[in-house]
Amino acid sequence: MARRRAFASRLAAAVLILIFGGAAIVRGLDTTNCDQAGKTLPGNPHFKEFLACIHPPRLDASCCIHLPMATPNLYDCLTVPSFVAQVNQAVRGKTDATAIQRDCKS
Repeated sequence: MARRRAFASRLAAAVLILIFGGAAIVRGLDTTNCDQAGKTLPGNPHFKEFLACIHPPRLDASCCIHLPMATPNLYDCLTVPSFVAQVNQAVRGKTDATAIQRDCKS
């Protein structure tokens, strides 16, 4: 009986290590993907359509629809500081990453 408990606890520990260790690896890849996506935003045709559509103070849903086509994981990447900086630079003062999160993600 003690051997079964020991085996079960080792198995549970191994599963937890794999789950949390795997999450760290995926998080690192997401950041890399976000940095790559940020570099391509200025030349992306969907992002250019988004920029042409902007009429502040609020972003319209018809503008926001272009963003997922520009970068599929854009909304997740808005939590990565380097990507936010790239977005803010790419929008050239027409809006900012905070407004995109507020108006488009909801």
